[in-house]
Parts: sequence; C-alpha cells; structure tokens
Amino acid sequence: MRSLATLPPRRPRDRRGLVTLEWLLITGAVGAFAALAVLVVERTVDAEVELPPDPVSRLIDADIDAAFVAADAVRTAVRGASTAQTGDDYSPAQDDEFRARCERIAGTYEDVVASAAWDWDWDWDAADTPGVPLPPDLYPEGPAHCRLLPRNLSSP
Repeated sequence: MRSLATLPPRRPRDRRGLVTLEWLLITGAVGAFAALAVLVVERTVDAEVELPPDPVSRLIDADIDAAFVAADAVRTAVRGASTAQTGDDYSPAQDDEFRARCERIAGTYEDVVASAAWDWDWDWDAADTPGVPLPPDLYPEGPAHCRLLPRNLSSP
C-alpha cells in the first residue's frame, strides 16, 4: 500500500465542460420559454380574431355551415344516384356522417346554438333529380335539413 506522501499531486478538475453545459441548459430553457410565450400569444390572438363580437353574426355563420351540410348530403345522394352501381342513393352510414356534422355545428357555435337536429327525407329520390344544382321545385326546402335551435341572445 502506498503512503500519502508517494501519491502524485491531484490536478484540479477542468470546469470548461460544466460551464458549457450550464449555458446550454440556460439557452435551451430561454428558448423553450420564448416558444411557449409565442404559442400562448398566438392562440390568444387567434381566439379573439375568430370570434366576432356580435352573436347574431355567429348565428348566421352557424346557419351557413348547416346549409353546407345539407347541400353536401344532397350532392352526395345525387352523385350516388348517377353512378351505375345499384343500391340506395343515400345510405344510413352517410346519414350518420351528416348527422354528426350537423351536431358538431352545435358544439362549434355553442355560445349561440342550443342544439342541432338532422333530418333526411327518405321518400325523396335522387334519381329523379336531374343534377346539381337542385331544380327550382325543391327550393327552399330540400330533402336534407340541419335545423339549429338558437339560444336566447340578449343585445348589448
């Protein structure tokens, strides 16, 4: 066993690696904080820009979205009737899809829409429709309806 007197003197540890690691950690933390701050500001601004202050304009937007759902359903039925495949022009699976889209409108515009109800006229035959756009005899009522029940809106 060696005595303490025969051991070589200890060299001080090099602190350059530790200082570099500290600066990397600090720089990474500042970068992450800056990215998070940008994300929070961006989402806040987007939320403010997307929502018009007037609830009536939001209700109009909801009605427009509901009309698009109904028009897409009719277009799907007409397109299906014009193909050479046999079967229904409009299937229950498609009905479920459009019902879900209609109900999502109530969730998207929950501040102005209380509920949404989907209705499809199963007696309507898309094969009798000459094509898109709908013939005038189907205006204003068609086979598809996404009916919205508005909330009571108070004016400021």
